[in-house]
Amino acid sequence: MGKKTVLPLLAILLHLASFSQANSQNLLKTWDVFELTLVSKSSSSNPYLEIVPGKTPFLTARFTGTDGLAAGQSMTVPGFWDGERTWKIKFANSKGITVWIHAWWSREGISKSIGEENIIRWWRYVVQRLHAYNVIWVIAGEYNMNDYGGFPLEFWNGLGKIIKDEDPYERIMGAHPTPPMWSGGADAPQWSTAEAIHDQQWSDYNQGQTGHARWCNELTPWIITNAYNRKPAKPVVVTEPWYEFIEGNPTAMDIRFGAWSAVMSGAAGHSYGGGHIWRVHLPERPTGVGSWPMDTSFATNTMLYPGAVSVGFMGKFLRKLDWWKLEPHPELVPENPSPYCLADPGREYLFYLRYGGSVKIDLTAYPGSSEFEFTWTDLVNSRESKKGVISGGSVTEIKCPEDYPGTVNFKDWLLYVVRTDK
Repeated sequence: MGKKTVLPLLAILLHLASFSQANSQNLLKTWDVFELTLVSKSSSSNPYLEIVPGKTPFLTARFTGTDGLAAGQSMTVPGFWDGERTWKIKFANSKGITVWIHAWWSREGISKSIGEENIIRWWRYVVQRLHAYNVIWVIAGEYNMNDYGGFPLEFWNGLGKIIKDEDPYERIMGAHPTPPMWSGGADAPQWSTAEAIHDQQWSDYNQGQTGHARWCNELTPWIITNAYNRKPAKPVVVTEPWYEFIEGNPTAMDIRFGAWSAVMSGAAGHSYGGGHIWRVHLPERPTGVGSWPMDTSFATNTMLYPGAVSVGFMGKFLRKLDWWKLEPHPELVPENPSPYCLADPGREYLFYLRYGGSVKIDLTAYPGSSEFEFTWTDLVNSRESKKGVISGGSVTEIKCPEDYPGTVNFKDWLLYVVRTDK
């Protein structure tokens, strides 16, 4: 909505005789949240069961814009049942944290134990209840597990279309895959959804999962590159990387590799899981220890784990740049085992060097009078280390501030190079 957008609200209620309140009209300004609560005159044993395909929602409201970008636009929003005889209409402009909604998590044989009708009905209810909030729809967690839960792939594609059609806000939508390294992912193998549903219109972006092991973590740049190069172009994000299950295992350097190699290969972002976050563990609600490593103490806040701090620093660093305008250029990193570079050649370069070393940057295509400033960033300590200036017109080698044997403990580094002359 535009900065000055004003939305007069006209709530058009179906079955008005069933409610103790009739039409309501209000003005809703940008960032306002509107909520209307209605009490049904009669009770229903389970209104949730009335949500069936093809049936008009029991309660709807229409929002019409009169100013800014919303002028002349109308949006019909379904209401939702909130328990007993209470029904609600909710409308909110986008603001604040965004939550991924996984209404289902696939399991073996859910085609029989849950069934198509129940999965669709529950999704329609979830959309009606939560669409007004800042959400991203995920048709199911690990949707391809155990051969798509016993469903054909066409069922999940059909479900994606139903959710798209049901949502008046047109929220972003995707699917969360399970990787082929697990037995559950072997029957419908995909390291990212680009391998199975990239061409589906309901899928707005691709998700990937590396799985939780070092060898899988090493596949991160390959997973991202495979999805990034597909047409038509769609964003891709590793939405389940190798989790930092306990402090120090995996190492912060492993976490950084997964994150930086993903973004350097074209990912639209990254995610983090670990400690008491991936599986909520609180003093008032402790969790049990399953097959995965679990830190059951509360001595260290998960967000202070070294890997978490590193991913946080990554976000702060990238927010200082228009990094989404840079494209992967692995060919610009000769003679270094870390072929990770984002660049707008001739203007801006960002290198991720997993083992330090040096970069030979070819600036022969630019005049000798042009100047480029470079900055080294120590990723182990999350801080800038050394700055300098180089000129165009030649191939220049920029060496890492620390190297063996002067420094026996190797680090991973960022090298940022930007043209400064006008």
